[in-house]
Amino acid sequence: MPVEMNEWHNYTLEWQHSEALFWVDDRLILRSPQSPTRPLGFVAWLDNQYAVATPRGVLRFGTVSSGPQWLEMDSVKIEPL
Repeated sequence: MPVEMNEWHNYTLEWQHSEALFWVDDRLILRSPQSPTRPLGFVAWLDNQYAVATPRGVLRFGTVSSGPQWLEMDSVKIEPL
């Protein structure tokens, strides 16, 4: 993506019936004519740890091997179109 990864950005995923759109800072980065056929979940990577929230509200946590990294999130919003 043509953005600096150490600056704040807004990411948007639009999951339509006929396509999926991925936006960064209100710029369309990817358009796929195939949209997911199953409910999506949200995954946030924190250092070598992860948290998964399923559409049913189930949370799972775990760890993986990785080098130094970071992730900062100001907010997460999931809503129907």
